[in-house]
Amino acid sequence: MVSLEEWDLSRNALKAIPSKPLGDMTSLTSLHLYKNNLSSVPGHIANLAQLHTLTLHGNPRMTALSQDFAKLSWVKELSVVSIYINGKYTFYLFLKFQNYHR
Repeated sequence: MVSLEEWDLSRNALKAIPSKPLGDMTSLTSLHLYKNNLSSVPGHIANLAQLHTLTLHGNPRMTALSQDFAKLSWVKELSVVSIYINGKYTFYLFLKFQNYHR
């Protein structure tokens, strides 16, 4: 599975993302985790240097993102929508941008 480029784990009622095998997927370019029951996403996702698309929307238990997500400078599309914070849905984000790092 190390050579897998796209992994769609959406709509699986997942409560957690396993560190293995995700940490070994160095070729992963797209990871779809939307519409699950995640409360957090492991920070080691930031080590996936080929990752360009990460979708996290539709996880109502998620209240914050790891500081490791600041390392995702190579991601071109990040979707985080309807995060439940302080008793209400207050955070909506969808970013699609060009990567200028060379």
